[in-house]
Amino acid sequence: MSPTIQTYSNESFHQIINHFAPKMNHYRFKGMVARTYIAALHFNENVGRAQQENKEGDLEYSLWFSRAKKDWVAKKHLVEPTFEYAVNIIEMALYMAKSNMKEFFYTADIMCDPGTIAGKLPKPDKNQFVSSLLSRFRNQ
Repeated sequence: MSPTIQTYSNESFHQIINHFAPKMNHYRFKGMVARTYIAALHFNENVGRAQQENKEGDLEYSLWFSRAKKDWVAKKHLVEPTFEYAVNIIEMALYMAKSNMKEFFYTADIMCDPGTIAGKLPKPDKNQFVSSLLSRFRNQ
């Protein structure tokens, strides 16, 4: 088994998720689910992209210096990603809106929002909390 190949597809998918739902932003549960669905659609549509060819019909490559290998490596130039899934989503949404097919919008209502950890605990009194924190550090 090759250690350099095993996780490539998984890492690529995580990179797509980070593109559609950056970690530095906070999203509500349903928004995060929707962004994950879109990332999966984008990844599935573009996972097998062909390598780009130049005018002469030769495959295109570029040279990159790998800090891990400490040597130059050739990277394939792939054809541009497609976004046909977005057109399909819009067409289906318009069709469903015109047809009054509300029964297909069930997933957003069925999903149970797990809530936040802070929402499950009662909020303490601020003055009491700060005084207990300060008294704890004074005794040390």
